[in-house]
Amino acid sequence: MQQFHIAYFISSHGFGHASRSAAIIQSVVTKNPDVKITICTETPHWFFEESLTVPFCYRKTQTDVGVIQITPIEMDIPGTLTKLNRFLADLPENSARIADLLLNEKVDFVVADISPLAIVGAEKAGIPSLLIENFTWDWIYQPFARNYPGFKGINRKLARIYDSATYRGQYSPPCAPSETGDFILPPVSRCPRTAPETIRVKLGLAANEKLALVAMGGVSTAYKLKDRIDSADPDVVFAFSGDYLEISRRNNILLIPHRSEIYHPDLVNSADFLFGKAGYSTYSEIVNMQKPFAYLLRPDFRESAVLGAALENTAGAFEIDALSFSSFSFDPWIEKMSAYKKHQPTTNGSDLGADNILFLMRSGKPRRDLLTAVQGATAHSSD
Repeated sequence: MQQFHIAYFISSHGFGHASRSAAIIQSVVTKNPDVKITICTETPHWFFEESLTVPFCYRKTQTDVGVIQITPIEMDIPGTLTKLNRFLADLPENSARIADLLLNEKVDFVVADISPLAIVGAEKAGIPSLLIENFTWDWIYQPFARNYPGFKGINRKLARIYDSATYRGQYSPPCAPSETGDFILPPVSRCPRTAPETIRVKLGLAANEKLALVAMGGVSTAYKLKDRIDSADPDVVFAFSGDYLEISRRNNILLIPHRSEIYHPDLVNSADFLFGKAGYSTYSEIVNMQKPFAYLLRPDFRESAVLGAALENTAGAFEIDALSFSSFSFDPWIEKMSAYKKHQPTTNGSDLGADNILFLMRSGKPRRDLLTAVQGATAHSSD
């Protein structure tokens, strides 16, 4: 059987892009073991080691700029603008280098989530590219241009690059629905591997204890914690994923390293309650694993409003205010989440994404029956 080679370029802004890309890559190679995968990103190699059970090659590559984060919530907009100007000035040279790499390594197909470098490099190499996104960077940067006019020219350049991709797919919910896109996927997330009971034993939880997981996505966090979290429910244990050296517990607080021996989707699947930032990876996990979620929105990050609107229509999801979150006043939301009844299961979009990539790579055109199936699944999930 002919071997195909896919180069997958992944934004390293947080772990959401890497998480959903890993889920699709896992499905692609599981469906067709003759596909070779090369991952190009600045997301650490260990993330893909943990996420993938299929072979892959890894090249550390700056694929885009994203937004420079000071904390999981605060952004450095002037610093982002400076870095973007440098990235775009170097793009002709760097994309030529990427084109040579793609040709030398006999790459057949390029996937970009959501890398401009990948699209320009693939075009120079004469290789088809697929942009797959729930937003593009020019869409995110548009509000920044009001205070920093330098973003205007950058946004025009980025929009032209994204429009030049051979194919375009979108994750649900898309921030800017495409009228010319080739497919749209239901939420994509990595799948858990280990039974919740096994994970709870590893965490040292008693049978009567309930787990409330507090996580802020791909940006590692140091929480200002006291000796215990004030809660009327003595059986709730609050687990914080962040800048910790090992798993440890004091009173009703459980500390878990950002990178630990426990696979993050298994941690989510073992939790009774989730608290955290409304990012794509957490949104897709709570939808696909049917978990209640108290979410914190970021008014300064444009994607947050779209995810917030989707979460408003998701059973068991409740917005928490910033003051309550920062003071760990969680009881009102635990009460709401305790009454949560699981919503209807949805279709994880990872297999559908893989099917589209494999079909596009072989045939050079989108698979319309998959598009119809996806639209039906997406409509069902929003009922």
